[in-house]
Amino acid sequence: MLSTAGMLISIWIRKPRPMLPQWIMNWCSTNLRQQAEPPVDTNDILLGSCPLAWEQEVNQISTLWQLARTATQQIHENNLKRYGFIIWNNQKSGFRIRQPTLMTVSNGYVPIKTQYGSVKVIDIRAMTGHYDSVTSNMSSHMTYSATFDGQLQLINTFTYPGLGKQWGERFHSGMIYILERFANNRDDTVAALFRSLDEQFPLIRRGSDIERARLSGIPASAQTAPILSPSD
Repeated sequence: MLSTAGMLISIWIRKPRPMLPQWIMNWCSTNLRQQAEPPVDTNDILLGSCPLAWEQEVNQISTLWQLARTATQQIHENNLKRYGFIIWNNQKSGFRIRQPTLMTVSNGYVPIKTQYGSVKVIDIRAMTGHYDSVTSNMSSHMTYSATFDGQLQLINTFTYPGLGKQWGERFHSGMIYILERFANNRDDTVAALFRSLDEQFPLIRRGSDIERARLSGIPASAQTAPILSPSD
């Protein structure tokens, strides 16, 4: 559902917004540990992930549940075909990896106070880099998620000056809004969702925010918030 929420908010936030129906790329990172052969020993601490991407159709009458179910099916099918390991092997033997030149960085931070046995978790921190394979007039964003103490924590990172602080606030708030609507009515349609988003989050001009980002030299920003506790 997270990838579906990110996909829908990416469509909604564009001005002018593309007409529906349309095909859009959706993707989700998968943990390859469960697919390893031979299996990874449970005593080993290992996480290996790879993004799985697919094209997905979105139209006015699509429901949130239909879109989330299609995304789940795509993830399972790609996992069964072991696409993640195929991408890993291509990176290892088929493509020359370029030395990265740091262009911008994004940082996110969520304070956490919890403890598992003798291990104390203080916070979640995320840092990403965008390299010289991304042109200077492009922008990008990434959503990180983790679950601690029954709460889903989201960190949305994005690049300046391509995307401004107000854009980040709209993206982050809209993503949470979609997740809350899904929890209350999974048969909500895309058309109804977009109308509600228009009412909840009216368009904010971005020009002044982008100019401030250029003048202040802020490289990136992040929006963070704990959401969806078990009582919600």
